[in-house]
Amino acid sequence: MKYLDLAYTKPYLMSLNPGREMDVAILGRPEIARAFAEFGASPALGRALDGERFDIRGLRTPARGDGYDPVPENNPELPVVQFVFHLTGLTPGERVFYRVTLETADGTRVEGGIYDFRAAPEAGQPFTFALMSDLQLFRPCDHTIHQLGRRAPDFILFAGDMINVAWHVGDWFTVPGAWQPEKMIGMSFFDIMQRDDDGVRLMQYAPVFPCPGNHETDDNRVEGNRQWALEFDRYSWRIYMQIWRAYYPDGEYGWHGKHWYSLDYANMHIDSLMVVRCNPWDPYEAPGTILRGGEPGPDTPQGRWLAEDLRASKSRFKWVVMHWHMMNRGDDTQPLLCQPAPDPADPARVIYPVDNAGRFLHPLFAETGVCAVNYGHSHVYERYLIDGVNYIEAAYMGVKYGKPDGQVNPSGVYPVNQQHDFRSYLIVSCDGEHLRAKAYQASVEPNGYGYEGRVFDCFDIR
Repeated sequence: MKYLDLAYTKPYLMSLNPGREMDVAILGRPEIARAFAEFGASPALGRALDGERFDIRGLRTPARGDGYDPVPENNPELPVVQFVFHLTGLTPGERVFYRVTLETADGTRVEGGIYDFRAAPEAGQPFTFALMSDLQLFRPCDHTIHQLGRRAPDFILFAGDMINVAWHVGDWFTVPGAWQPEKMIGMSFFDIMQRDDDGVRLMQYAPVFPCPGNHETDDNRVEGNRQWALEFDRYSWRIYMQIWRAYYPDGEYGWHGKHWYSLDYANMHIDSLMVVRCNPWDPYEAPGTILRGGEPGPDTPQGRWLAEDLRASKSRFKWVVMHWHMMNRGDDTQPLLCQPAPDPADPARVIYPVDNAGRFLHPLFAETGVCAVNYGHSHVYERYLIDGVNYIEAAYMGVKYGKPDGQVNPSGVYPVNQQHDFRSYLIVSCDGEHLRAKAYQASVEPNGYGYEGRVFDCFDIR
């Protein structure tokens, strides 16, 4: 028996205190009776820790041999277990080697590979991280992520839309024998993000700090069903939040739950927000596009938490990650970051009376010294600089949706750099006191312009 005969994934990393603690997690079959992690300062390891077992609920395999039934309940739920190994007592900056071993009830034991990660360093020490979003199983993504992974970031900021349909188990990882579209074979989220050939270092080596996107909703039918879209009890982010449980320990999966968190990595403070919309209607057709899970406004739980959190942080750098874009050239940017309200002049229309981006979020970011906000959704590369705040959409991993000649954001500000002609990724390096970002070209499209690995945007952040 081999490791992947019992496990569906290789180990992946998450932590709210990455300088002192790290959660190593795996997803696998319920036949795993016990799992333990060995870890230490060298590949000799030396310490052992049993994992805590959880049941992952909501993942389903296809009901038919040629695909999923559109009604989730008509597809069999797949029993999946998660083991989480909580490594504590780490020293900031130390290199930790680890291996996960699985056991069945009859005593059969299989060992995984040995991987390593670096605990977050002390403030003032160097580190490197990558921006990612919007994989969604698109075939070119694997090529882009291969290049990004060879840059060996210390951590990854993932701005949502990891998958297409959250309850499709094949979107997350490959289940032998379960149907997948031919073009998506080998393109599951964990398949792409856990490859470790050719010097690629991704989720086994670097913690991921994610935020939810619109595709992370448990039941994607709320995207197209106008009645359901208004029934807030139908909204849940259980699957996503179970997989990334270290960031959502209270398990508040529903509409009114807490879907945001913050952490410190060296001298950087990171805030992960819940900013996504529901789009069954034209943006200005009543009832408009609804911010799901609550708007990030000044009088909402998320907005109040964010203001308190940013004002309390004394970190040298402050960075925000969210899914819905704040600055973007495209039609879907025009509904601002607030809930729609009835148009007094036309009951069939709505208006967006308060621009939280311009009247709350951006002033808050400028006031508290936020150096950058990164997001996704439109699958483009665009960068804005307003009052010292960098707004970055580094999301052209596989396919693009944005419009290079689209209407300008309501802010009236044009991007400092926009690039829709090829796939790309962005790496940020800190020397302890300064941040430098480099955006790399990851594909050569039919126009033949440029080359893979070319730096097409390089800028310092504060």
